[in-house]
Amino acid sequence: MTEKSAFHETYVRAAGAVAFVAVIDAKGDEGIGTAFHIGSGIFVTARHVIDGVTIKEIATTKSAHLTEEAGGKAIPPRRLEIIDGPYFGPDDLDVAVFRVDLGATPLPAITVSQHTDYQLEENDLVLSDILVVGYPPIPFTTVPSQVVALGQINAVVRVRHSPVLHFIASAMARGGFSGGVALDQSGSALALVTESLGQGDMPVETGYMSLLSIEPAVDIAAEKFGFGVHSGYPGRYTDTLFAAKFSDPSSRSLSSFIYDASLYVYDDDRDVFVESIALTRRCWPRRSRRFTPSRL
Repeated sequence: MTEKSAFHETYVRAAGAVAFVAVIDAKGDEGIGTAFHIGSGIFVTARHVIDGVTIKEIATTKSAHLTEEAGGKAIPPRRLEIIDGPYFGPDDLDVAVFRVDLGATPLPAITVSQHTDYQLEENDLVLSDILVVGYPPIPFTTVPSQVVALGQINAVVRVRHSPVLHFIASAMARGGFSGGVALDQSGSALALVTESLGQGDMPVETGYMSLLSIEPAVDIAAEKFGFGVHSGYPGRYTDTLFAAKFSDPSSRSLSSFIYDASLYVYDDDRDVFVESIALTRRCWPRRSRRFTPSRL
């Protein structure tokens, strides 16, 4: 199977779970953004898409293809109504979640990646292929049209205005893509579209877009709706009790991904164990692991 056909199948599975968000700002001007369904009627979008505006309409425009377990039918596009939210993260996070009423008609959900800032090393995900789905406005179309673009993660970065990792991707940033989902080839959501590259009146770097890691969206959904990637457990990282990384300030000034040591405490519901990783001066990892039975 070629890469193109694999991503086409990924897109077909996800298309019906991505919706446009039509809004009206305080001046009466209309705008559009994107949101995507992660399960139980919970949608994720960028905060700047819906904060401080009137939401005019939320709707899908693609048929939703259900799994065989769910009946295997194709569900036509539909309008959606928010019944809870939207909820925002801290002011420096461009992410929001809300819940819609699905009624008796199911809607496919996009699986979210379980990566964390602590897990990603300096070269992880770089040159990974992604699929970006959103609703940039297209002149002369009669209804909002879903647009999909293949791209590649070119850098994993930390930015001044956010505590969460961002991915720089080689896909054109256009208004309306904001809040859209970035999928890996398996169909898992790695991130959401938040901004273009550029400052103030500087020309926009149109060949790239900035993606916010999916991690905070799942955390907010867990806090507000009890959402969890593991059935029956709210939250994302039900097996991680503690994680920390330590670095020499002199190396951090050149790279925010260079660490001298790390410590993890895990619980898999059967046992608790500790993993520590120390780097020698030759930069070879040295690991020590202690396994402790859990009696809870």
